Amino acid sequence: MTLKKLAELTGYSVSTVSKAFSYAEDVSEQTRNDIFEEAKRQGVFHKYHHEKYEKKIIAIILPELKSYFYSAYAEELQRIIEADNGIVVLSTDGFDSKKRSELIDYYDQYMNVSGMLVVGFPKRDANALHTPVVSLLHTKSENCDCVCVGNEWPIHQAVCHLHELGHERIAYVGEPLTVERKDIFLRAMLSEGLTVSNATCYTSPYRFELAGADGVRWALAQEPRPTALFCAYDYIAFGAVHELNDKGLCVPQDMSVIGVDNVATSEYMGTPLTTLDSHTAEVSRIAYDLLKRKMRGELYRLHQTIEISGELIIRQSTGRPKKDGEC
Repeated sequence: MTLKKLAELTGYSVSTVSKAFSYAEDVSEQTRNDIFEEAKRQGVFHKYHHEKYEKKIIAIILPELKSYFYSAYAEELQRIIEADNGIVVLSTDGFDSKKRSELIDYYDQYMNVSGMLVVGFPKRDANALHTPVVSLLHTKSENCDCVCVGNEWPIHQAVCHLHELGHERIAYVGEPLTVERKDIFLRAMLSEGLTVSNATCYTSPYRFELAGADGVRWALAQEPRPTALFCAYDYIAFGAVHELNDKGLCVPQDMSVIGVDNVATSEYMGTPLTTLDSHTAEVSRIAYDLLKRKMRGELYRLHQTIEISGELIIRQSTGRPKKDGEC
């Protein structure tokens, strides 16, 4: 029996029935008892009943953990949730939207979790779930509350920063999972009046540092050679700097490098990395605060999007380009 059918039998809305099983504070004890009694008569009480537990159980679904970007969010969210007397259960979907949807259904229907935080909520209606859910980081959703990081303005700032230093030939190095950042980079280049060609962007078949090293080999083969690299994330930038140094070139004297994410080690490289800060702590705190309101039954059917803008952090990996003939 579906929750919708149970709602029809009790005369209450689907939202009220769902919140009754989640022990939302705005559902009266009499209403909850009416719903529970009907569920028991229909033999579905244990299917929908979220047993009360002294701690909140929050499911977090991430694409992966081997990337510092996502593991940093996992650690920060766990810290916040445990400080609020909660327990975290964590899964990864390998960037597979079908698996992500299956995990959402599993936690919603069988695990009786109190709430879910999902990176990139799939194209489905969050109100059809029994469990409050908040999407974070990725594309805005009309069907789910979302706390996302806005990269449009900071990437424009990064390109503008390089242009102001005197760079005209700026190249992008990414990998197959960073198409969105490449598109923003290209828009930023055009807005700055900079030339965009086939030699502007390179998508490496590798990831992390290998993609950066591969990107440098591509950049050095271009004619004319780029004077600056915008890397889709910091680990690509780390590989790029390492490869440049291996080839006897210096950062930023021979080539400027910018990354994205401001991972913990970016400030402590041999040449501290100019990067974009994604504000992990702020995004995590706001996403969990919003989820708590959903779990309390507040604004249960309202979908809202909160966008946190990234921030350009200028360090020593960017500088003015060499003039022609300059050593």
